[in-house]
Amino acid sequence: MLDALKCYLESWGYPDIYVDTVPAPGEQRDMIALLEWDHTVGEVNDGTGTHYIQVQVRREAYA
Repeated sequence: MLDALKCYLESWGYPDIYVDTVPAPGEQRDMIALLEWDHTVGEVNDGTGTHYIQVQVRREAYA
């Protein structure tokens, strides 16, 4: 899921996208980080679940 979201954002021209990692501000000032921070499965595990995706954006300038 995160890889598909990364490909989608790249197709819109967004650079510096990281999956499952957030680089230190000293290493990369402009970035978009995609993280899956939880996966819940119902009491009856029927193969479905809910994935919570967190998107973090850090830019040096507002524009």
